[in-house]
Amino acid sequence: MSSALPLAGRLVTVVLLGLAFASLNVRPAGQLEFTFMGSPVMVGLSGATLIIVLLVLLTCVGVEAMVRTHPWLQTAPLAYTAIFWPLPAFVTLGAALLVPTLYGRPIWVGGLILTFVGLATVLIVQYQGIDPGTRYYDRARLFITLIAYGSAFFLYAAVSAAGVRWVVSALVILLVTVVLALTLLRGAAAQWRSAWLYAVASGLVVGELAWALNYWDIGAIGMAALLLLAFYIMTGLSQHALQNRLSRRVVVEFVAVGAVFFFVILRLTPWLS
Repeated sequence: MSSALPLAGRLVTVVLLGLAFASLNVRPAGQLEFTFMGSPVMVGLSGATLIIVLLVLLTCVGVEAMVRTHPWLQTAPLAYTAIFWPLPAFVTLGAALLVPTLYGRPIWVGGLILTFVGLATVLIVQYQGIDPGTRYYDRARLFITLIAYGSAFFLYAAVSAAGVRWVVSALVILLVTVVLALTLLRGAAAQWRSAWLYAVASGLVVGELAWALNYWDIGAIGMAALLLLAFYIMTGLSQHALQNRLSRRVVVEFVAVGAVFFFVILRLTPWLS
């Protein structure tokens, strides 16, 4: 861990400096407009946009360098170490989209501080969650799980409320699910193929469900809750499968829990909408 801390510190410092520079140029200099699968898409172009893209890429590179310092991962395949990129990248992206808009107000400094704490915590917790023999491994994995589920719900709700065509929304939800499922399904380095397979399967199921829910008038929060339930069931079953503990009893338990919460969410749909 001692060799990884300097890298984590440098990465957080670079991200904070990038956010400060991005805050100086939040007004778009132009727009890139194109049509994706029949839906118009507009992307604001400015110096801040370029900085945001570079910060996300630098975050991924920094995380890669950091996890490579662990003795277990020095020779691990890139397809496995890439599983550590999404959560820090999401933190950086969220901060890069929000913090510059607060520039000129006292809360801007609070945004930088919150970014520092959040990104540093995610980096350290992910590193602690590599070796099951470490002291804080269980707590680290619990924290990662909570962050992954919370991110999934927030992103599902944001995409559902975006108002774009549902074929686009379903595709985005599929990709988000695959990325977050990888974070939860990370096992030993030798299992990276299985982790990717189960993550893609989870993404396909949740993405197809998102497409079907388009015809239900349950609102963005209700839809996000149902998608999160499907995400929980798929990743839970996948984790048991990766650990060779999947049985008929486990499947029945997940189906029963899913059915109960499915009807609870439907009963709450008027309030959620």
